[in-house]
This record gives sequence, structure tokens and C-alpha cells, in this order.
Amino acid sequence: QFFAPEARPQVREAFERCVETGTPYDLELPVVTAEGHRRWVRTVGAPSEMSEGEVTKVAGALQDITPRKETEEKLRRSRERYRSLFEDSSSAILVHDLEGRIQEANPQAESLFGRSAGALEGLSVHDLHPPEESEVATEKRAALRDGTAYQAVARYERADGSAFWGEVSASVTEIGGRAVARTLIQDVTERVRSRKKLEHYREYTDRLLDAIDDLFLVFDEEARLTRWNDRVAAVTGYADEALRGMEAL
Repeated sequence: QFFAPEARPQVREAFERCVETGTPYDLELPVVTAEGHRRWVRTVGAPSEMSEGEVTKVAGALQDITPRKETEEKLRRSRERYRSLFEDSSSAILVHDLEGRIQEANPQAESLFGRSAGALEGLSVHDLHPPEESEVATEKRAALRDGTAYQAVARYERADGSAFWGEVSASVTEIGGRAVARTLIQDVTERVRSRKKLEHYREYTDRLLDAIDDLFLVFDEEARLTRWNDRVAAVTGYADEALRGMEAL
């Protein structure tokens, strides 16, 4: 009766079948020790003596497999945690081999690229960029092969042909004993557009300021020069390199 209560019907059924039909059994079941600890054993049994076509004796053996079971349980929990993080991540996640062939895609990647996981799997990461941007995938693959984490902002293309800017972070990890790349992508299109608008505005105002005859200077809270027009350099004789960061006081 050292088998755990939930395991007793299974081992009883296997033993009875062995006696009645001569069918050997090989089971992995939990047991409870005299101290009340749960362990796992492999129990095997087979007919060892027959009389007039009937089983008269069954020989069996037990093997303690608790360490293996504990390792399997840790691995199962680890996989469940990984799967939960993979499925529930706010970022699009692609898992691909070091040649760039996509093996897994989470729901956020499906939404971002407008493709199902099945359609993404098997594609090359090159296929996700516009043709003129495919060198980004080549750079990423080279970095990952060297064991270097890769970060960049790059243009991607959806299934419908529309483009977006993605902030990509990729690194090499090991899944199931094999090295793979895990790539996280976040849509930063609005951020890139805002930055470009700001850059264009800065260029526009620089041209306006350079066109006036007065000196124009901007200092930060520590009285360091941060912005000036061409007139400042012309009047003071300082080159832009010397003016940059110059203190007013």
C-alpha cells in the first residue's frame, strides 16, 4: 500500500491484467514513504511462472526515478513560464534560427505583421523588411552569429505592403538544447515620425536664425551654450566646435 492513493487503481488494474492475460506492465507512479514523503518509482512486472496456461506467479521490480521526475517537472514549469511570457508579451516576439528562418511567432507578432503564426513560420527575417532595408536583417544575423546582442530601429513591412518603424532587440538563447535567436519588436512609428518632424523643424529654424544679422544664443540651466546662429561665429571668431558647451559666465 505504499503507492499513493491516486496511483493504486492503476497499478491494481495493471497487475490484474498481467495475471489474467499475461500482459507485462511498465508504469511510473508516485509512492508515499513511511515518513510521508512522496517519491516516484518505475514499477515493472511480468509473468514468471505459468501452470496449465494460467499465470501463477508475477515477478516485478521497482526503480527510484524521483530525480528524473523532479528534473522533468522543473523543465515543464520552465516551459510553461516561457510560453506564458511568449504569449502574453506586449512586444512582438519572433524566434528564428541563426540563418534567419522564423520558427515561432507570438500573437503580437501576428497582429503587427498582419500574418498568422503559420504564415510567419518558415519565412526569412529578410522577408519582413522592404527590399531596400534588407541589409538590416543581414547585420542582425551577423551580430547574433558572433554572440552579440543586437539593437536597432528599422523599417518593416506588413502583409498588406504598408511599412512601419520597429525598435528591435535580438539576442541568442537556447531552447531545447539548440541555439536560436529571440527577437523583440515594438512599433515605434509615431515616435520616429515625431523625431523626424522635430529634426525638420530644427533645420527650418536654423535656416531662419542664420538669415538674421543679430546674434542668437541659447544657454542651458548651467549657462552652457547649446544653440547659436552663424552670426555668433562670424562676430566672435570662434568655430562651432569651440562654441559648443562654452560657458557664459
